Amino acid sequence: MPLNASDPLVQIGITSVVCTVPAIGTTIFRLYIRRGRYWADDVWALISALSQFIMFSGSFIHITQSSPRRWMIAAYYMMASAFYAVVWFARLSIVFSIIRIHPSPTIRRMLFYVAGIFFLITVVLISQLYWVCEPQPGWKDEASPQCKLPDQVVILQLVTDIFADTILVAVPVRLIMTLSDKKLRRRLLVIFSTCLITTAVSLVHAAFIFVGAGHQEVMAAIAEDCVSLIVCNVPVVATVMIRKFSSDDRNPARKSRITNNKTLSLKFATLNGRAQADTAASTAQQTTTFGTGTGWFRWDRELPETESSEPNTSTVLSSVELTEATQQSGPTDTLDIRKPDSEPQDLYPPQPHSRDQDTKKVYWLQDDS
Repeated sequence: MPLNASDPLVQIGITSVVCTVPAIGTTIFRLYIRRGRYWADDVWALISALSQFIMFSGSFIHITQSSPRRWMIAAYYMMASAFYAVVWFARLSIVFSIIRIHPSPTIRRMLFYVAGIFFLITVVLISQLYWVCEPQPGWKDEASPQCKLPDQVVILQLVTDIFADTILVAVPVRLIMTLSDKKLRRRLLVIFSTCLITTAVSLVHAAFIFVGAGHQEVMAAIAEDCVSLIVCNVPVVATVMIRKFSSDDRNPARKSRITNNKTLSLKFATLNGRAQADTAASTAQQTTTFGTGTGWFRWDRELPETESSEPNTSTVLSSVELTEATQQSGPTDTLDIRKPDSEPQDLYPPQPHSRDQDTKKVYWLQDDS
């Protein structure tokens, strides 16, 4: 028997399948990329995906109309609660992704408070369903039970969506703008601006709630869930794709010319003399490519960062352990950004420093061999 595409219940089922498959797929791919390095953002992404699967299951219980009445009502509540869980747990994943790689301890501490607010909003929104719908028993007698949500639900949903997505765009954009690589900066701006897509979809969903669109309201909720889950995975997946297919990988001339079985040691400090140090090594005739400095392009924080009280001074340089460097017997080239005691041999003369550029660094190259 062919499916009737004009049947609202069939439309809900098709929407669930079409939207859920890519959302779950991107989450699985994200977890594969992050294997062995899982952190809180990956856990929240997984919980969001599990909530999406619960909503997917509830939608089919809801549309088949083959279960007892109380199970149909429970399926509606399951879908409605899972809707908020998917959206807000996906946002929590983005928050913890930013916490994981942001160089400023102050911003990271503030983002922990933001994460707490997001979780509280999730609890309030889910609780609102019950204190709004339970006093209205009439909807439970329908063939496909669906509570008619009042304007207070729509208003709270819109306000919290705009508030959350503004934070999720503003915080990373501020950090991205400090990158010197304009091409990389544009790419990352596009990646994090995808959070605004969630806001756009939530506006459509809110409009359907306002007009009481019935099955279209459910379809918009499913679409918003899936978009939210995909968006939370975009920073991890897209940056891996950029790193894999970037022009830097295709153009060897732009890579660092440090080869011939030498060990690379990197040190850095700010111009005010308060030294910080991170070290990294690359060996075995390996051509080394420097990272972006803030760790955004790697989207990882495998080495501990030494942080300063000043913003934008921490750097993640490599994922190679320092112990590998100590095992090499070959000569060592040291790129020292701290001013040396003796006059170095400048292979790359320092650029003139302007007093109004506080974060600019001066480079010296010396051979310890």
